[in-house]
Amino acid sequence: MEPLLTLKYLNEVVSIYTDRYDPHNCAVGFIHYVSNNHVLLRHISEYGLADGYLVRCLEDLFHVVRGTQYERKIEYLYEAQNQQHEEFIQQSRLEADSDLFKITVQQAFKRQKICLFNIKTKDDEYSIIGKVQEIRDELIVVDRFTQDGEINGESRFYIFDVDRLFVDSQDERIIETLSTMNKYPN
Repeated sequence: MEPLLTLKYLNEVVSIYTDRYDPHNCAVGFIHYVSNNHVLLRHISEYGLADGYLVRCLEDLFHVVRGTQYERKIEYLYEAQNQQHEEFIQQSRLEADSDLFKITVQQAFKRQKICLFNIKTKDDEYSIIGKVQEIRDELIVVDRFTQDGEINGESRFYIFDVDRLFVDSQDERIIETLSTMNKYPN
């Protein structure tokens, strides 16, 4: 955790790697907050665009990179395009033992943001895209959405089964826009 805190205060773009079997796949952005168990990243797309927030478990991180040509390019594009992340979670309200998954879900519920929940099981992993409709202790109830923005049922799962959480990324914003189109008949 200590090296991540240092990188947070440097306020530089970093790449975080979590899949040892796919070392070319990473998430890029500014470290927004580091708790004892999680990291909250202000995610940036490969085009330098603000791309929502990402929460990951610290234990899943195996490699963090800063200062390479790629991170410098992403940071330059981000600044050149005057990108900013919406203030989603105020750092002053966070503590070292904060459960960043739970806090992020609560904020997504409060602001009615679409989320992508990645759930890993013993043998597989899958994603649920939707809006949080209810939070009961550790239980999350989500209205699911298709990629076309149509409501596609409901999911119930426990927050401790989530290993990756995206909120308000470009993909979720597109689904949100399409969902408003689907509210109106042709």
